[in-house]
Amino acid sequence: MSPKLHQGEFGLIERFIRPFDHHSKGLQLGPGDDAALIQPSKGLSLAVTVDTVRDGIHFGPRFTADEIGHKALAVNLSDLAAMGAAPRWFLVALELPARFPSARLDGIARGMAALAREHRCALIGGNVTRGDRLALTITALGEVPPELALRRDALRPGDAIAVTGELGSAAFGLRLLRSGTRAGADAQLRPTPRVSAGLAARGLARAAIDISDGLAQDLSHLCERSGCGVELWADALPMSPEVAARPDALDLCLRGGEDYELVIGLRPANVAKLQARFREFGIPITVIGRATRANGLQLAPSEGGRSRPLEAVGFQHF
Repeated sequence: MSPKLHQGEFGLIERFIRPFDHHSKGLQLGPGDDAALIQPSKGLSLAVTVDTVRDGIHFGPRFTADEIGHKALAVNLSDLAAMGAAPRWFLVALELPARFPSARLDGIARGMAALAREHRCALIGGNVTRGDRLALTITALGEVPPELALRRDALRPGDAIAVTGELGSAAFGLRLLRSGTRAGADAQLRPTPRVSAGLAARGLARAAIDISDGLAQDLSHLCERSGCGVELWADALPMSPEVAARPDALDLCLRGGEDYELVIGLRPANVAKLQARFREFGIPITVIGRATRANGLQLAPSEGGRSRPLEAVGFQHF
């Protein structure tokens, strides 16, 4: 990085953190020291997650700077949402190529700070280093009552499987971007972390996972950790009219990835209660299947239809 561009490493850090709110209950010492000091709320457990977004893998040239910042934080908040945790604090590690434009760095910070304010999540520290391409690694911390945490190992046979929002929109948006258009690609450019859904599911749901690598693959993680299977109903999968019109709509929904919707497992007796609670927050939710005793995934055309094995294929990092 050009020292003149950002007045050196520490000038760069000061510039980046400027748009953020560093005030938070429980934050005893924020950016500027060797480590942050935080005091978790009494009786709550810390949920901690880390994720990286990298140029050429998670975003590309059609992303604006603020969309990059938004997405980098959103994917981490989505993990907290899947645990039923309320976001509280986060750290950012920046990897920047030489002579990275000041205006682009400012835009990344603004996009990230706007989402952080929306969810009352404070930046408490981080790091900056030089790299061959732009990458952002975020460590996010949230709080959750331990007895209400949504866990991957808590799904039980007979549970209803529900999903928030629509499926396949992010994968469809990626296709649009690759074809040269941004219109209709919002789900890819600016994903919505379902924080409100995770909080609203506390006490009614017992298992959840967010969809980052595709519904089929992420559901398989839920099955493996819980020691059960899942039968999905193809006609129940929620999708936008644009996705539904595609000949490969089912594949987009099952394997597309980056939807960052929540897949939730809960007792059938709690479904109506959860739907009513979600309506209060304006969160769409659809029952798309059920947990089974048999291991693995099955796909049926509809509830009660004849099912067939479903391969747990999705995005692979390696």
